[in-house]
Amino acid sequence: MVKKGATRPRVYARVRPMFGRDAGKDPLFSITDHSLSYVKEAGGEVSQFNMDRVFGMESTQEEVYATIGDTAIQTLRQGFNSTIMAYGQTGSGKTFSMEGQKDERGQYTSRGLIPRLFDGIFESFQGDETVKSFKVTLQFIELYNEQLQDLFGKRKVLDVTMDPTGGYRCKDAVAHDVNSPAEALKVYGDGCKQRATASTKMNAESSRSHALLIVNVAWSKEKEKSFAQLNLVDLAGSEGMKKTGATGANAKEGIKINLSLTKLALVVKCLSEGASHVPYRESKLTMMLQKGLGGNNMLHIILALSNSTEQIAEGTACLRFGQSCLNMTINPNANAVEKEQAEMRAVIQEQLTEIADLQSENEKLKRELDERKTKETEVPDFLIAKHIALNKDALSEDLKEADEQINELKRALEEKRKEKERLAAAGDGDAARGRLRPPYPLSVSLFPLLRPRPGSKTSLPHASVHFQVSPFNV
Repeated sequence: MVKKGATRPRVYARVRPMFGRDAGKDPLFSITDHSLSYVKEAGGEVSQFNMDRVFGMESTQEEVYATIGDTAIQTLRQGFNSTIMAYGQTGSGKTFSMEGQKDERGQYTSRGLIPRLFDGIFESFQGDETVKSFKVTLQFIELYNEQLQDLFGKRKVLDVTMDPTGGYRCKDAVAHDVNSPAEALKVYGDGCKQRATASTKMNAESSRSHALLIVNVAWSKEKEKSFAQLNLVDLAGSEGMKKTGATGANAKEGIKINLSLTKLALVVKCLSEGASHVPYRESKLTMMLQKGLGGNNMLHIILALSNSTEQIAEGTACLRFGQSCLNMTINPNANAVEKEQAEMRAVIQEQLTEIADLQSENEKLKRELDERKTKETEVPDFLIAKHIALNKDALSEDLKEADEQINELKRALEEKRKEKERLAAAGDGDAARGRLRPPYPLSVSLFPLLRPRPGSKTSLPHASVHFQVSPFNV
């Protein structure tokens, strides 16, 4: 079980049996399950290198797969990306460990990691009843003379672009969906036929390019979806032209291979030392391997070694590269859409639904409140008519009373006039003619007369009636 957090790459060594060019030579290494040691010169100090696992000359492909392949599939099922990379000098057995060996008819006589991983991936998902569906997709790219070429696309030259998830990718590379281990192996075999190889003194079928097989797997369960990527890297071997006898185009290929491997070693050194700047962009090889080297991948490195004392310089360089890898720090992160994330999405959806319901309820309450306010402010027509009728009756009565009071005042004034006429007739002419007061106003307030009747809601303004009474001259 892989846990999220900082860890280090897993580094393994596999020692090539001493046959062919190494037959009859003195063995170089003393080998245990977890270490390699050797003496450079007679009487000199022993150099020892510790590894996660050392596969000796008698190791089998089954042992290698059980240690590395099974682990890669377990981490893939957990949603972690993984990279398996074979590194070493030319002719040391990298392709044998990664792919295996075929006879003249193209049939496998020894199956390496890649064919076994195809079997393991399909068996793992097909045998899991909780997996509703899964899909496996392959891409196959080689780096030849610092050019990325599509081995599924007739060696079409590919451009490198930034990957939104980090690192770099060849977005235009052909992707093949495969539905079985047999189909995956056939598609992979067709791509291998496009790979650049040549015969040298060190290797009868030397890879002249770095090869990257990308296996993408996506699957779904009842309440979750997940995906993971497995990168299988078969690097071309470092080589010295004197030993390989390469000339012309082969020599140029060797120079490009060594240059890219030097850049790879520099990147690994920077990562192991925690440098602030890591020069990934100095080579397309390191650009394509960035996510595997310094990203969120689990990283497995197989050091392919020759056990001949004649290859001590190359073997030492390879082991030092492995030691630098052991000092690196990686931070694997699961790509899986875990159950917690699915549950969180469900909670968020539930909260959004609740918010929508509350908003709808709020709008309904607003409408009801507006309707209630409208009903309270609006007076029904029948009440208005009744109110007008009541006020009309009350006003009519008030006006009638006012008319009566005005008539009384008029009668009183008439009596005053008649009285003055009698006084004038009686001979009091002087007093009546010379000393009568000027006309004077008579003001009568109608307010008490027009007051609302008891129980009436009639509201009337204050009103007054003014009369001007003039004396009569005799």
